[in-house]
Amino acid sequence: MEISTLDSWLSSVSNSEKTERNYRLGIQKFLECFNCILDEIASQWEKAETFRQERRFKKIWDKRVKIYRAHLKSQKLAKSTVECYMTPVASFFAWLECPVKVETKKMVYEYHNRDITREEIASIINHTAHVKEKAFFCMQAQSGLRPIVLKRLQYIDMKEDWEKGIVPVKINVPQHKNKGQYKGHFTFIPEESMEYLRQYWDIRYGKGNNPNDEDLVFSLNDNSNIPINTASESNIFSRVASKLGIVKERNNGKPKQIRMYCLVKWFRNHASESPEVDSEYAHFWHGHILVRQDEHYFTTNVDVHREKYRKAMPFLKISEYKESTVIQGLKEKIQCVEKELEKEKGEKEAYNRLVQLLQSKGVVSASELKMIGFNNVLVEHAKRTMAYAEIQDVERNIKLSPIQILQVAKDESTEQVVTSNEDIKPKRLFEEKKLIE
Repeated sequence: MEISTLDSWLSSVSNSEKTERNYRLGIQKFLECFNCILDEIASQWEKAETFRQERRFKKIWDKRVKIYRAHLKSQKLAKSTVECYMTPVASFFAWLECPVKVETKKMVYEYHNRDITREEIASIINHTAHVKEKAFFCMQAQSGLRPIVLKRLQYIDMKEDWEKGIVPVKINVPQHKNKGQYKGHFTFIPEESMEYLRQYWDIRYGKGNNPNDEDLVFSLNDNSNIPINTASESNIFSRVASKLGIVKERNNGKPKQIRMYCLVKWFRNHASESPEVDSEYAHFWHGHILVRQDEHYFTTNVDVHREKYRKAMPFLKISEYKESTVIQGLKEKIQCVEKELEKEKGEKEAYNRLVQLLQSKGVVSASELKMIGFNNVLVEHAKRTMAYAEIQDVERNIKLSPIQILQVAKDESTEQVVTSNEDIKPKRLFEEKKLIE
């Protein structure tokens, strides 16, 4: 069977349906510009056997490539769009292994999307009409799987854990179902995504029934096994977000700030939010290839990953967010320390007020001590912190110490008036000092 030049080229350079589609459109636009077909170009290069013929072929197509670039620019296209059209042309001539020079510039893309919040995701899911879309959106946010990967998933990829009732459910992503050149990996989904998926399958297969092994997890229609249309799902997401006021209309043709892809971005930002989950695990679940030298040292043990994902689950919960026990424990400790510091600060302030009162007045009652903020706890604290050295040479300088005043203050029912010097006998002072010690 003879394969066309177009199919042969695309099969060797494209790794995804999207790349193949874009390359077909890009090369078709180039061929229409010069009214030729791809097989003719390939045939001309094969017939160029001498150096002179090769140079002539190169001269002709070098000139046409420059004309094509100028034609694209004349249409007032964005720089990134021009480069998108030139990339398939460069790829084709490189595949032919001919010396035609096609310059392509690597563009720096500016992404206009912002971080979506947990509350916005919950609101969009709650206001989505069909449970299929609820499951589709929720699985993106909690598994990190891209729409194109979810589109290709089959029941067999998650059958083992699903039928055993293991939480979280492990999802295998073979390389041929992954995006582009990304390797095969696995990820998980928690109870929330499982519940939406169960509701969707109850509608599709009947209550309590599971799909067949080769059935797609998501289908275009409930009664078919045709792959879901990711563009339609993206439009549904945008419409719901617009009605809720989450998404504003496009500004000067720029993409919207909130798109369906923001769900995958949210997963990347929150999967490693737990202090017990390293970012490498989130990268792996998301399907990104690790640095080559690190790849061989990173564990792929399912039990280890499942335990790490369980630590991340509280941070990936959409309907009701609960902090992990580790974070809760840390916050409780911080609150306890803050209370202790506040208590210590209050006791020091009350003690300072007491000292000022003793220095300014010669007579202090228990009710007056209560008015300045002293209670039994502060009395005990003062006993521990105040030095007994304040009772100095009682025989020569007979006076009442602050500790003795505090002892009188403990009995609030008796409004005893404490005086100094002549009103207190030396014998009583020695007895109270002995009692305190």
